[in-house]
Amino acid sequence: MTLFDKNIITIAEIESGMLDIVSSKINFLDILLQIKEELYYPLMNKKTNLQIKIECGDFIYQDREKLYLILLNLISNAVEFSPLDSNVIVNVSETEDGIKLVVKDFGEGIDIVEQENIFKQFYQAHSGMNRAHTEGQGLGLSVVDELVELLGGKIEFESKLLDYSIFEVTLPKLLGSEDNFFDDINFYQV
Repeated sequence: MTLFDKNIITIAEIESGMLDIVSSKINFLDILLQIKEELYYPLMNKKTNLQIKIECGDFIYQDREKLYLILLNLISNAVEFSPLDSNVIVNVSETEDGIKLVVKDFGEGIDIVEQENIFKQFYQAHSGMNRAHTEGQGLGLSVVDELVELLGGKIEFESKLLDYSIFEVTLPKLLGSEDNFFDDINFYQV
């Protein structure tokens, strides 16, 4: 299934209210290696070096499928909008009450006048040299934003045109922590 297909299905599930949170014990290294495998050809074609740094315990409870899709969209965008022979940095760290995911690229950045719209469905920024050659449909960041909100987190970004973009996602730990932010949502533990 393509990333586009995954995003369309996720949007439909969110809009229908049929998207459940399924908490499980996850390992970030496994998730990031799976993403690296899924993005093998884009990484190779662009000669992009994916640098992964994990600064948290071996396991955490969170929704693996949604976390995977969040990271896949952010890393896929970072690779797509980076120049040849560049780096994409992914940093996962533990915070006092959750996790922080940071994806940084050294690509074309997002013009300040377009930044307020990047989380809207089907919106694609028009600035930058590679924008005319992209295959995206403007769904990835809107899906990321919706999933982050669903999981009780927040997303922030910083971007400088023709220099870099940094996306930072913070998410609470699920099941297993004393503070459960999701009392009104259906949970399944696997």
